Amino acid sequence: MPYEISIDNTRHGLITTYSGELSNEEFLSCTQEKFNQGEEFLSKEYIESFKHSLSDLSAVTRIDIDMDTIKANAALSEKALSMSTEGIMVVVAPTDLEFGLSRLWQTYAEAGSDRIKLFRTRAEANTWLSANFGDY
Repeated sequence: MPYEISIDNTRHGLITTYSGELSNEEFLSCTQEKFNQGEEFLSKEYIESFKHSLSDLSAVTRIDIDMDTIKANAALSEKALSMSTEGIMVVVAPTDLEFGLSRLWQTYAEAGSDRIKLFRTRAEANTWLSANFGDY
């Protein structure tokens, strides 16, 4: 599995670390695993229990994701953002391809808000998270 999902209970964060070759199916499957419980979307209370999510693409060696998958993933992310009053999504995308795909996803998911942050390195993301949510 090219991703690992963990929870940072101290800072109320949902952390996804991607690795290896990332395909359409794996990318969408990961998002569904984060936001769906069976066929149902997670509850507002569960989503609001997280102050932020962090998705780190630093260990991805190959990315093969098409526009339909980006849009489907963005729709789930937008739904989660709409259910959360203050939640922030942070993405670490070190390569030009990953950063460009992340910007596309951000455009579809964000709907005009400033609740998605993109960074090139995990260190930059951690600095921003520390300033907003405590030490990382």
